[in-house]
Amino acid sequence: MDISSLAFPYTQAENTSVTLNRLVLTDDADKLRYVFGLEGDNASKRCTFIYKLETATQLKINEPLTYIDNVSVHKTSPLLVRCDPVFHKMKLALSLKYTSDNEGKSLLIVKTKGHNDDSEHLRRLLESGVTHSSEIEISKLDFDSLPLDNTVQDAQKIVINDSYDANNFNGQSMNVFLFEFKDHIYSYALSVKLWINKLETAESPKKVSVKTPTSNALQLSDYRAAFSFVLDDGPEFRAILNKYEQSIPNVQKNTIQLIDELKTMETNLKRLVASKRKVVEIIDGLTNQNSVLATFKIKDELRSKLNKIFTPFESQLSFFLEQVCEKRLLNKIKSISTFEDEKNELNSLKKNFEHDSKEFYNWLKKYLSNEKGRPESKLLLKRKKFELSKFDYLNYLNNFSNNQYINEFYENLFKFLSIDLANIPKDLSKVGLTDYHNIYLNVLLKFNSEKYQLRQMIESCSSNDDLTNVIRYNSLTVDSASNDDIKVTSDNLDLIFSPVSPSLTTTTTVSMNPDSPSEDSAEKSGILYALGGKGKQGWHKEWVVVKNGELKEYSDWRTGNAPINTPIQIALSNVKPTTHDKRQYCFEIFTSSGNRYIFQAINEQERDQWIKVLDNARLSVNTDKLKENLSPKEHSKLSKKLNLKLDKPKPIESGAAPSKSPISVVSSAVIPNDYYKAVRYVPDSDNNICADCGSLESVEWVSINFLVVLCINCSSCHRSMGSHISRVKSLKMDNFNRETEVLLTYINNHLHNKYLQSTHKTPSFADYEERLEFIQNKYIDKKYAQSVDGINDLLFKSVRAISVEDTIKCVLLGADVNLKVSLGDKGNKILLFEYSLRKYLTVETDSSPTKIFVISEFLVLNGCKINSVNRDLELSEEAFDFWSSKYSKIA
Repeated sequence: MDISSLAFPYTQAENTSVTLNRLVLTDDADKLRYVFGLEGDNASKRCTFIYKLETATQLKINEPLTYIDNVSVHKTSPLLVRCDPVFHKMKLALSLKYTSDNEGKSLLIVKTKGHNDDSEHLRRLLESGVTHSSEIEISKLDFDSLPLDNTVQDAQKIVINDSYDANNFNGQSMNVFLFEFKDHIYSYALSVKLWINKLETAESPKKVSVKTPTSNALQLSDYRAAFSFVLDDGPEFRAILNKYEQSIPNVQKNTIQLIDELKTMETNLKRLVASKRKVVEIIDGLTNQNSVLATFKIKDELRSKLNKIFTPFESQLSFFLEQVCEKRLLNKIKSISTFEDEKNELNSLKKNFEHDSKEFYNWLKKYLSNEKGRPESKLLLKRKKFELSKFDYLNYLNNFSNNQYINEFYENLFKFLSIDLANIPKDLSKVGLTDYHNIYLNVLLKFNSEKYQLRQMIESCSSNDDLTNVIRYNSLTVDSASNDDIKVTSDNLDLIFSPVSPSLTTTTTVSMNPDSPSEDSAEKSGILYALGGKGKQGWHKEWVVVKNGELKEYSDWRTGNAPINTPIQIALSNVKPTTHDKRQYCFEIFTSSGNRYIFQAINEQERDQWIKVLDNARLSVNTDKLKENLSPKEHSKLSKKLNLKLDKPKPIESGAAPSKSPISVVSSAVIPNDYYKAVRYVPDSDNNICADCGSLESVEWVSINFLVVLCINCSSCHRSMGSHISRVKSLKMDNFNRETEVLLTYINNHLHNKYLQSTHKTPSFADYEERLEFIQNKYIDKKYAQSVDGINDLLFKSVRAISVEDTIKCVLLGADVNLKVSLGDKGNKILLFEYSLRKYLTVETDSSPTKIFVISEFLVLNGCKINSVNRDLELSEEAFDFWSSKYSKIA
C-alpha cells in the first residue's frame, strides 16, 4: 500500500466529465512546489506520488513530508498531508471532456474548512445561496473561457490556476471541491483534502534558544538508534524486550532515590535558613554582653552580609526545587514506576504477550502444514492480533522511561541548564532551550506520535502484504542509510524518521520511494520454517540470516545463537520457489556440492522476498575471495553467472540505402546478460511491474511469446494455460538462445498492454480463479485488445520490412502466424515462416557477422507451422540450419 494514496483523500463522481490528474501548490514567487500526482480510471483513481521540488530546476527536494491523522467523519484516507500556508497558490491539472452541454456551464472551485467536507451538504448549501461565509471560498470559470477544442471528443488536459486565503485557511484541514454549474443546478465533480499548517505571524511569541555547541551535535544514526521501535519478531525484538524489562527496576529505584534526596535537600535548605537566623541571634547575644560592642549594630550588618551570601543560594535552590523538580511531576513519575497496580498491569501484559506469542506460533505451524485451505484472511486476523500484542507490550515497557511526566521533567531540567544563574527568571516556562535540547524534545514528541500512528496502521491493514510492510519497513525501524553520518540540526531533524523503506504513519516523515525493500538488497534476516532443521526430522522454526553471500541458520530464533551447520555459499547455489509435500510458500536451495535445503515462509510475498535477496546475494558476492576455494569446474560455473551484458538491435544507419524489402538489419553484438536487470531497466517499459496484476513483487518471469514480464502468481496462470499458449521462463534461472536474447530487448509491459489491454484497467484479484479468467480473456480471447483492420496485411508488411516491433504488435493483436503470402509474380504461396527465413538480423561480432532469425523465432514461439521449407526459396545455409534445429525438436 502506497503512503501517497493513504494521505491524499480523493473522490470523484461516477458520471463527471472532469477528473484531476495533478495538484500543485506554490508560494508567491513559485520557487518551491508541492506536487500531488494521481493515476487510474474513474473510481479507481488515487494519488500515487507526493513530493516537493524546486520550480526552476525541477529537482526534488530531499525533505521528507509530514502527515497528520484525518479525523473527518467522511474520511476516505487515514492521513492528511501537512502543507505550509505560504503555498497558497494552486494549479489544478484536469482532464475535461467537451460536450454540447458545455454552453452556459461554469466550473466552480469551492474551498471549505475541515469539517465541511460532505459534498451533498455543500451542494444544498450552494443551491440555497449561502456562499458569503468565512467557511467557504469560491472561484468560478465559464466553460466558454476554457481552452477546449470542440472538435475533440476525448478528454482534453488543461491547467487551472487558483488560490486560497492563507489567513483564513490555516491550522486545520481544507477541502477543495469542483462543481459543474448550469441553470441553477450544481453537480458535484470531485474533491480533495489537505492539512494547512498554522500561519506564523510576526506577533507570535518566540522563545529564545541558544545555538548548539559543536560538541553536542549528534548524527542521524545516534538518534535512529535511540528512537527505534522494532516490531519484527526475532533476536533484536526479544533483546529489546529484555533490555526494557531489566531496566524497569533501575527506573523505579532511581525515581525513589531522586524523590528522597530532593526531600532531604529541601529539608536541609529549611534547616540552613533556620540556622542562619539562629547564628545571627546567638552572635547578637554575645555582642550585647559588651556595651561598646552593642553600639556597633553588629546584628544588622551581619544579617546583611549573610543575606548576600545565602539569599542567592536560597533563591536558586528554591527555584530548582519548586519549578524544575516539581513535586507534582515527581509524584506522578513515582506512581507510574512503583505503584502496585502498574506492577500488576505489567505482569499481566507480559503474561498476555507470552501467551499470544506461543499461541500464534503453534497456530502458524499448523496453518503452514495444512494441506487444505489456507485462507489469507484468517492468517491476517491472527497476525494482527499478535502484532498488536507485541506493540502493546513493547510500548508499555517504553512508557516507563518515556511518558508525559518524565518528559516534562526533562524539559524543565533542560531549561534550567540554559539559564543564567545571576539572573534567574520568575517563570521557568518563559525560558528558551538550547538547540540540541530542543531537537531532542522535538524528536521525542515525534517518536511518540509515530508510535501512535504505527498502531493505527497495524489495525487498518487489509492484507498480509500490507501488514508485513508496516511491521518491517515503518519509520521507527532502525536501518542503515547513506545519510547516517549527517549531523542533526533543527533544520533536518525530520530525516531521523525518514526511513530507507516506506512507512505508513500519521504525523511522520516518509521516504517517497514506492518500493518496499530495496530491489538490490543482498541481506535479510527473519524466521523461517526449515525441513530437517536443528538436525531433526520434520519442520522447525529457525532464525535465518543472509549476509556477505552466505546463508546461516540458527536454532534459537529468540537470540540468534546456536548456528546449526556450515554457512551455505549462495554464489554457487540455485534458488527457486517450490511446493513441498503440499506445503506452500517454500523455496529450495541447491548447492554446488549437491546439498538441498528447503525453507518455508509464512506467505507468498515473504517467500518471494527471500528468493529476491538470495538472487541479489548470488550476484553481489565477493568472487575473488570465493574463487580461492573453488575447484576449476566450480570456478568456470561461477564465471558464467557474472560479468554479463545485453544490447538491443539498432536500425540500419542512415546512408545504408535500404531497399523497400531489406534482407537484414545490422546490429551490434548481443552478449549473454544478467537478463533480469537488463529487462527490468528497459526505458519507459514498466517492466518492474507485473503486466497482468500490477504487482511489484517477484516480477522476474517472462512470457517469451507475449513478451511481457510477470509476477510469480500470474506466471503460474500462464503456465496453466499450456506452453502452446504462453511460454514462461525465469529471467534469473533460465537460459536463452541467440534469438530469444534479442527478443528480450523488445519486452515492454507498458507498450504491449496498450495492445492487449486497451479497453480494460488492471484489476485486483480475490483469488486464483479470477486471476486466471482475466489472463485467459486477455491473451487467448483478446477480449480487451485493440481492434485493427487488415491485421494480416500489416503483419506481412512488418515481416517484409524486418520491423520486429510491428511484427510483435500484429501477432499480439491476433494476426495469423500461419498466413500464406505470394512469392513473386507467379503467385506461388508460401507460409509466412518460410518467407521470414529471408529476413534476419546481421549481428557484428568480433570474429564475423552472424545471422540471427529473430522474427522467425518469434513466429515459432507463437505456434506457426514449420513442417517443411521450400527448397526453391534459395535460403541461406544459416536459414536452413535454423529451420532444421527447430523442426528437429518437434519431429
